Order: sequence, then structure tokens, then C-alpha cells
Amino acid sequence: MLGRQITVFIAVGCTAFFGTVVAFSPNFIMYCAIRFLLAASVMGLYFVAFVCATEYVGPSKRTLVGVLMADAFALGYMLLAVLAYFIRDWQTLELIISVPVFLLFAFIPLFPESARWLLTRGDIQKAKPILEKAAKCGKVTIPLSLYDQADSIKIKNPEKDAENEGERAPSYIDILRYPNVRWRTLNMMFNWFVNNMVYYGISLSTASLGGNEFVAAFCSAAVEIPAYTSSLFVIEKWGRRVPLCVYLVVGGVACIATIWIPLGAWRITVAMIGKFSLSASYGVVYIYAAELFPTPVRSIGLGLCCMASHLSGIVTPMILSLGLVIWAPLPLLIFGVLSIIAALLALLFPETMGQPLQETMEESEAFGKKKEARRGTKTNL
Repeated sequence: MLGRQITVFIAVGCTAFFGTVVAFSPNFIMYCAIRFLLAASVMGLYFVAFVCATEYVGPSKRTLVGVLMADAFALGYMLLAVLAYFIRDWQTLELIISVPVFLLFAFIPLFPESARWLLTRGDIQKAKPILEKAAKCGKVTIPLSLYDQADSIKIKNPEKDAENEGERAPSYIDILRYPNVRWRTLNMMFNWFVNNMVYYGISLSTASLGGNEFVAAFCSAAVEIPAYTSSLFVIEKWGRRVPLCVYLVVGGVACIATIWIPLGAWRITVAMIGKFSLSASYGVVYIYAAELFPTPVRSIGLGLCCMASHLSGIVTPMILSLGLVIWAPLPLLIFGVLSIIAALLALLFPETMGQPLQETMEESEAFGKKKEARRGTKTNL
């Protein structure tokens, strides 16, 4: 295991490199191959950075951090629409958005390793300076019992366990071994699958809503900022589970309602309501997933959710094509029905608002089963 910090900057390098190289693709096959590697790099960068961000802060700030990252994504989306409007040559556009990524290497000294991840590996000596610096910046005192708590919940170094006790490091298998964690993971993967499918389904079909395609893409991106920002206040007041359900239902109903609205301003308005709801639910599901997976497999769990979401990215264009060969409103109907199904399944998740991140697989398995189990495993980490 390389750790969060090294992984982030490997992904930065791959993103910058493949993003630059793809502009010089000699043919379509090479273009597709490099774009595949670029997509893997970009998503790896975003997800590991997201995991780091949620692990850097406590329960009271996790929502804020998650929403700020989502807002940054939306700003990039808006900027891309503006750049594409003025730069119609795709190779020039690719270079303009990829070369500046190399500048992120300048932030290496400012990007610490996750202290939480270090503690799960038993590297308390490496975690101490990071925690002390954070405590100094926050003008707080580190509780003397912090490292005792780490010992009390048996936060172990997986590699040392593998060597000394014959145990293997946490992996995808561990997620499958625990029934409660397994069901929760499959449900979360389905939610990501649907969120991504409907999100990109609406995004890719903005041009068909009527009006200028660049303006439609910009508006589609702009609506995400108030969506993500509103979700900050909503999930801090009403938790994660119910708002996720409501956002998905509203998004699904908006998709279905769009079927009977003619092209023009009203159809764009209803579609943007759907996009608003799906964007907000996307923001919630990122935070929710990071809170539901325990620290040893948090990156792995988010990786599985990422895989599920991108499988839907493969399927979405095929669903959109059904509107051309079978029935024009069929894609919107599929998006709407799946959104409502995902909304109902979201009600089966345990609530995580105000709860500490789970540190072990056993703790995660017990989470949501019994109130007493949660109380018995709480920690300030």
C-alpha cells in the first residue's frame, strides 16, 4: 500500500501526461486507448483526493469538505463549456486543460499523508507530526488518550499482521466476507450506478432540450453549484439517508415529466430541476459512501462505487440511443424509474450524520445493527 499522498501525485502525473499526449493521437484507435488511461487517472485522482479530504477532518466538517470538492468539480465543468465555446479545435482545447495539471506537483509539500490512514497501519510515529501540526493550526490540544484509543480499538498495521500473524491485508474480499458490509456495498454501488447514469444522461442530452448547446451545457453545469451548496445545509439538518431519497425521487419524477413537455424553455427548466436534484444526490452519495466504509477499505469501497458508476457511463449512451430506434421518451422513462428505485433502496442505509468514521471491519459490520454496538466502538479519531 503506497498511501494516500503518493497515490494522489501518481494520479496527477498520469492525468497531466495522458491529457497532453491524447492531443497528439495519430488515429482514432490510439485516441480511444489514451482517453481510457486518462479517464482512469482522472477518477483515481478525484477519489483518492476525496478520501484524503474526508479523513483530514472530523464529523462536523466532513459535509463541508465534500460539498466544496463537488463545487470545484462544477466550476471546472462550467469553465470547460466556456473554453469549448471559444476554442473549437479539440486538440488545442485538450492541451489548454491538461498542461496546467503539471502545476499541481508544486503542492506536494502542502499535501500531508492521511494521519488516520497511518494510524490504521500502526505508524503512530509518522502520524504524530501531522496531528501536531494540524492541532497547532487549529489551536487545539491533542487529547492524551488519542493514541490509547487507537490501541484500544486495535488499529493494526495490515502488512505487519500479514507477516506476523498469517493474516492478509484488507482487500475486496473483506468487503464480501461481512454480510452487513456486503449488502451495504452492493446497495451503494447501485446508487452510484443510477446517480451517474441519470446525471450523465441529462448532461449528454442537454443539446436536445432546445437552445444553444454550449449555453445549455454551461447552464447544466451552473445548476450544480446551488445543488451541491443546498445539500450542505439539508444533510446537516436532516441527515444523509432521507435527503438522498428525496433528491432521487425528485430527479426521477422530473425525468419522467420531461417526456410530456415540448422542446423549449419549460422543458429545459424541468430538466434542470432534475439535474439539480441528481447533482445534489451525487454530492450526498459521495459523502455517504466515505462515511459508511471503514478506514482500512475506504479507498477500496469508493473504488467499487466508482467502477459501478462508470459501468453506467458505458451504458448511458446506449440507453440514449434507444430513443432514436424505439421510442424517443424511453431513455427519460428508464432514468426516472431507476432513480425512484434507487431512492427507495437508499432508505435501507444506516444514518451516519454526526457519527465517527468506522475504523475496523468489525466496527463497520456492527454499525447500524444495534445502537449499543455503535456506542461501544465510538472514538474521537
